[in-house]
Amino acid sequence: MGGITNGELDPTVIAATKINAATGQPNNYDPAFHGKIGYDKQLSSDFRVRITASGYTDQSANSNTLFGGDRTGSHYYDVMSSQSIANGTTLNDENDYNAFSGRYNPGFTEQVQTFMGNLFLKYKGLQFFGTYEMAQGREITEVTDRKATQYAGDLVYRFPAKKENFWVGVRYNALTATMFGDPNAITIQREAASAGWFVTKNIMMKAEYVNQIYLNYPNANILNGGRFDGYMLEASIGF
Repeated sequence: MGGITNGELDPTVIAATKINAATGQPNNYDPAFHGKIGYDKQLSSDFRVRITASGYTDQSANSNTLFGGDRTGSHYYDVMSSQSIANGTTLNDENDYNAFSGRYNPGFTEQVQTFMGNLFLKYKGLQFFGTYEMAQGREITEVTDRKATQYAGDLVYRFPAKKENFWVGVRYNALTATMFGDPNAITIQREAASAGWFVTKNIMMKAEYVNQIYLNYPNANILNGGRFDGYMLEASIGF
């Protein structure tokens, strides 16, 4: 699959007035190119394999939102925010917006190139899903690109046989990236374990333990030396 779009979540027909720091010229609204290739095969009645690779590139944008356009919000609900920020009274940096407080956004708003590879293996009730993602880009005021790399792996066992509406699983997720204005790379690591139940195809309940740490953040950043761990009960209804 391949495609081309205008690269804009909020498109405009008004000519750009901002100057692209890398070119010294008024900003362009370039098209975005994206593509995906995959192989999916049920090798036997018990074993399935799926391998996919996808890419996205946009050389210039009014406001590129590939990593910032998701509206589902933060999963861990302001756990690493200060009290005033959690109360919604202060907005002053990229970690302060309550809806996204539990996420890392590299801020590639002007230019972005990204590649993702995924591997899915399922043998009877045991399944593995792995992700490798590499991205680079910049904001309009930056001259050179920054990079971000992510690894993730899920190992899940679903039961009972044929129905598979209960599960137990573990997950590891690690991100290494450089932030705007800081040449040093930061790292975020998460380990999680969960057990859950699909009450119906649309209703899910789970119990989870999570441990997350933040490494090498600047001294002035609230996430410097940050860490949280704990238990959570959660339910969702999806259609």
